[in-house]
Amino acid sequence: MDRQVFENLSEKTGFQMDILEKVYRLTELLKEVVETELMRELVLKGGTAINFVYFDVPRLSVDIDLDYIGSVRKKKMLKDRAALEEILERIFRILDYTAEEDRTYALQRYNLLYENSAENQDRIQTEINFLKRTTILEPVEKKLEHFFDFEDFKVFTLQVEELFGRKLKAPVKRTTARDLYDIYHLLETDIPYDERILRKCFIFSYCLDEDPRNVNSNVLDELTSEDVRRSLIPTFRKGEWVELKEMKKKVNPMLEKFLSFSEEEKDFIENLFEEKKYRPKDLFEKIKFNKSIKNHPGIKLTVNYKYLILFSKSICWVFSTILAIFLIISPIEYFL
Repeated sequence: MDRQVFENLSEKTGFQMDILEKVYRLTELLKEVVETELMRELVLKGGTAINFVYFDVPRLSVDIDLDYIGSVRKKKMLKDRAALEEILERIFRILDYTAEEDRTYALQRYNLLYENSAENQDRIQTEINFLKRTTILEPVEKKLEHFFDFEDFKVFTLQVEELFGRKLKAPVKRTTARDLYDIYHLLETDIPYDERILRKCFIFSYCLDEDPRNVNSNVLDELTSEDVRRSLIPTFRKGEWVELKEMKKKVNPMLEKFLSFSEEEKDFIENLFEEKKYRPKDLFEKIKFNKSIKNHPGIKLTVNYKYLILFSKSICWVFSTILAIFLIISPIEYFL
């Protein structure tokens, strides 16, 4: 698009011009992705889902974060992943991006390089998580809000309780002003949600990474006004501001409340981290949850982690001995 278009749009919306161009490209790319044959196997999450699906774009988000949910089975996931990679690479070529790929077993991350309308180099990021493979609640299809001349389109995303349950985990884990703001804005708006379900989703999501009993409830104290000025305010409309003190005042009570576990929550966490027994019904009592989380790969990793550590320690000395013998007897040509 011509730079004048973004200048006009910036004047109309109040958002910064270069960030608007990022959002245009993000929206264009997302529209292409959801129109592929694998669209139902991907769900949109994170700040883009929050601000462009559930909120009326109070701030801009410039990344695409997706979860693959096609199957909890590894074999099916790997097959779909290969097909999805081909589709994405084709879309990147069509949209004239240079893709830098960072791949692990759990994540597929693309930094998409382009020359913007000011003839400067810029990038947007797309990330797909292949480890979770399922959602706590059934995903929903919703319209994505945007400012551009695209036809309206819908995306598969998380239900509001799961989306914000995960989002509440984010400022605890990585402490960013944008994550804090998204939770704050939820509490300031009239978006309907079930607090009990959101609470359970927060606990479950945290258990995917570590024991929530170890959370420091004062973690938000690490955020500073400089963090807000540098990373959050540029995503707002011109002239808008939010005080860090006000956000903390609003969000901290919810965080403290959610970290004061009920007996059923304590039982779930204790069974998971101490007994290595995974019983989702203990946590989601009287809540209609997605049955596929019974086989959640992320939880399986949590359950098996302790045993993997013990096993690795026990074989470490054996492996070291075998490796030393191998290096002594192997011909040099093997390594050159």
